[in-house]
Amino acid sequence: MNPSNRFDCHSYLDNTSLAILEISTKANFSDPTSRSYHWLMINKSTLHVKVLQLHSRDDSTYVQERFFDIGYLKYDANAGVFIPQNSQELHPLDNLTCNDIPLHLLKAVENYLCVV
Repeated sequence: MNPSNRFDCHSYLDNTSLAILEISTKANFSDPTSRSYHWLMINKSTLHVKVLQLHSRDDSTYVQERFFDIGYLKYDANAGVFIPQNSQELHPLDNLTCNDIPLHLLKAVENYLCVV
């Protein structure tokens, strides 16, 4: 999945200015199988991590859609787009494997998880 011990990555979408990750963490330390899932957006210039509150999802064989508190994400196996709620600006994204996450983004997520 990824080289982090604190979380598992399930989705990684990326462009030059932002990265969006779906991760899971242990929900209950006494039960190693219980997982808590989170969507995170990382500003690549500041490495600021923001939680995306998932409101709803729509899954099909080819296209995934996620509706968050701050915008809409639509993606397939190769690419995606994020549209912020307060603007019509499109953020095209590449859908990459979690093994492709750069070390500085992994550290940003780990640092965020240490604070929450």
